[in-house]
Amino acid sequence: MTALTKHPISVSHAGVHSRHELEYTIDRPHGLGQFLFLHFRSPVQIRTGSRTTTGRPHDCIIFTPEHRQWYRGHGVGLCDDYMHFSGPDCLTLIRYYELPLNALFRPGHSGFVAPLINEILHAKYKRDLFWEDEVTEHMSRLMRLLATHWHLMRQSRLTPVEATYLERFQQLRVTVHEQLQRSWTVADMAKDVHLSTSRFTALYKRFFHVSPLKDLLNARLELAKYFLTCTSLSVKEVAFKAGFGNAYYFSRIFRRRSGCAPSKYYRRELDRLRAQS
Repeated sequence: MTALTKHPISVSHAGVHSRHELEYTIDRPHGLGQFLFLHFRSPVQIRTGSRTTTGRPHDCIIFTPEHRQWYRGHGVGLCDDYMHFSGPDCLTLIRYYELPLNALFRPGHSGFVAPLINEILHAKYKRDLFWEDEVTEHMSRLMRLLATHWHLMRQSRLTPVEATYLERFQQLRVTVHEQLQRSWTVADMAKDVHLSTSRFTALYKRFFHVSPLKDLLNARLELAKYFLTCTSLSVKEVAFKAGFGNAYYFSRIFRRRSGCAPSKYYRRELDRLRAQS
């Protein structure tokens, strides 16, 4: 299970890139008796409440079990990813992530949807030990990622183009923070996401509210502080392991940002902790 689910989430049917002819229409006046998640890959006409609206590719909807379901392709055959699911904690999970119910919503990025549904199907059909836990974990991750990208679009007002870059930037940032010893430059980072340095820097600041080089420096300084307080490494060794070019440059930057030399940092932190106890 997960921190939000005490009971397994059951997935009865699911599919990715499910294609239907032009005249194909779903009409369930009393719902499905289960939750239904849909990720549309083609334009769709859909009724939400008393209105018929047109959805775009990558729009999503989560229908509650008893809600009417009516939708069909708009101008072309319908193509979608879908999942029928149930369980006593489903509503709790959806509400925790503040996802809308019975209404279209559009996450800024949805490339994770089909792979996660495939993971769920793989676990469901393979049925390894604890497979129900695996399905529930994948479902929780799906809801979390949908909420993350939907709320980010609403709060940051990202354009569709910017939203497509977000996950690439997040993956790059993880790589940079995991490889702090590497001699990173902005040009290296920009090349990784296939952008010019100026465009990359502007988007990095938009996504993370800090410039790429300042973010890199902050991460290296935090790692250095850990080494200074939790290991017996010399200042020179700390500088190397945290990704600084040389000990002199490291000491100068560290003193400017922390107010004391690296060699005195451990003693200062120890005195601070003693004063608090």
